[in-house]
Amino acid sequence: MAVGKAGNIAKGKKRKFLIWGALALLLIVLAVASRFMPLSANVLTLEPSDFSVGFTEEGEIMAVSEWPVFSPIEGRIEAIRVENGDMVRNGQILFELSTSELNFALTALRAQIRSLEGQRLQSSTSPDAALAAQQILRIEQAERDVQTEEVNLARVKALYEAGAAPLAQYEEARDALDRAGNFLEQQRYGLELLYERNPGTDIYYDNQINAVQAQIGQLEDKLGKASVLASQDGQIKDLSLKEGGAVLMGQQIMTVFAGDGYKIESYVLAGDVPDIRIGGKVEAVQSAASGNRYFSGQVEAVEVAAVERISPLGLKENRVKVTIRLAGDYRRLSWVAWRM
Repeated sequence: MAVGKAGNIAKGKKRKFLIWGALALLLIVLAVASRFMPLSANVLTLEPSDFSVGFTEEGEIMAVSEWPVFSPIEGRIEAIRVENGDMVRNGQILFELSTSELNFALTALRAQIRSLEGQRLQSSTSPDAALAAQQILRIEQAERDVQTEEVNLARVKALYEAGAAPLAQYEEARDALDRAGNFLEQQRYGLELLYERNPGTDIYYDNQINAVQAQIGQLEDKLGKASVLASQDGQIKDLSLKEGGAVLMGQQIMTVFAGDGYKIESYVLAGDVPDIRIGGKVEAVQSAASGNRYFSGQVEAVEVAAVERISPLGLKENRVKVTIRLAGDYRRLSWVAWRM
């Protein structure tokens, strides 16, 4: 019995040894196999891209190409042939100025020439003393005219220096004084010719007639400018005057938009300018009650120097002017925000 039990124990130990040996062999095989098997991993793909620094600024919308229309002469608006938003063609009448006063003055000057011609004929039989007396009266009137033009020039000059009158009106008043002075000199010269008796009579009347002809030429030039025409195709904007209103020479009446698109003019902090490049894409944003509206554009120009501007908080800032060309119709915009 003892021998049988010992044999069974020996067999049990042998089976345990075989089991543990098999497990160890399995572990060794798995370890060796794992060294030759591929490992699983998550792969991330890296792609190159540009890194940009963004900022937002405000800018003013304006037309790329437009030109103002001024009144070429002083007077009253007789008729306005266009309205805001109208499309016009090159050579089309925009507005007309009243010519009634010009026509009256022209008629009076032409009558004056006929009177001078009659006086020339009569002078051949009239005493020189009578002609001299008439000439003295003309000189006195010419002197009063010079004084009037001097007062008018002083008044217009004061208005011009105060910014209440255009340069064209000041120049017209100065030219009127020059004409009055020249006319006075002609009258005095005419009196000298009379004192030289009959040989200077024809020269005298020729000078008188030439002076009046010069005034007629000025009036005819103004009559030719009474109808103002469009100088190129475009669209009317900024028209605020009405028919019957008085205008000064050089006063702006309207603006014609040439239809070449719109742009933003903005002043950017000098520190942000290095991040801006010509041709760079920008986004314009308009705030509205229904939500923001977005438009596209690109940088067209960057000024080379900064200027000093006052911020809304009253601080002095160095800013650089940046021009952005917009794509689309922005006629209903005035100020927008834009960002890169």
